[in-house]
This record gives sequence, structure tokens and C-alpha cells, in this order.
Amino acid sequence: MKQRAEEAIKRVQGKIGSDKAVKQLQLEMEQIKKDNQSLKSRLVELEAKAKQTALEALPETAPEAP
Repeated sequence: MKQRAEEAIKRVQGKIGSDKAVKQLQLEMEQIKKDNQSLKSRLVELEAKAKQTALEALPETAPEAP
């Protein structure tokens, strides 16, 4: 009887450790998602600035006189 109880305790403790590990992985995944979204937003802003800079660098052409 004592041996069964000890085995049950070990299984429960193993499960608790596993649950903690899964929870930690979930938290890390959420942080990675947030970081990824932030990086995507920054990339969009930088691309927009680069496009604007490129357009401003183009020489202005005067309309041709007929």
C-alpha cells in the first residue's frame, strides 16, 4: 500500500512539474508573439520611411513646354 502511494505521489509530482514547464513555454510563446508583432510594426514604419526618402531623392522634372 505504501509503495502504491509513493508511486502515485511521484506521478502527481511529475505531472505538476510538467504543467509548470508547459505554462512557462506558453508564457515564452506569448512574449515571442508580442516581440514579433513589434518587429513587424517597426519594419512597416522603416519601409514607409525608406520609400518616402527614395521618392524625395528623385529629381523633380519640370513639365515640358509645348
